[in-house]
Amino acid sequence: MALRLALEALAAGQSNTFTNGGKVMVSASVAGKSFSYQLQPGMNPMMITQLALSAWRTIADFTTSDQINNFLKKSDGNVSYPNFGSMLPIYP
Repeated sequence: MALRLALEALAAGQSNTFTNGGKVMVSASVAGKSFSYQLQPGMNPMMITQLALSAWRTIADFTTSDQINNFLKKSDGNVSYPNFGSMLPIYP
């Protein structure tokens, strides 16, 4: 349930925000895994916290990864993944 743990960490503000080359980045570590995202212009860390809390509330009662995957499944059978609408993954 890494997704739920990640959302909990972000919603609780347990992340780091920093600037890298003029770009605002959010970084967090959950269950031994780290992830970093670049925020698109106009987004701020508070928006990420609010979006994470909203997403967490949606899946908080799910007890298995299958429940989350079934919730996110599209009509064509593919799974969509939450990306907060305008976050881009940053690869080292």
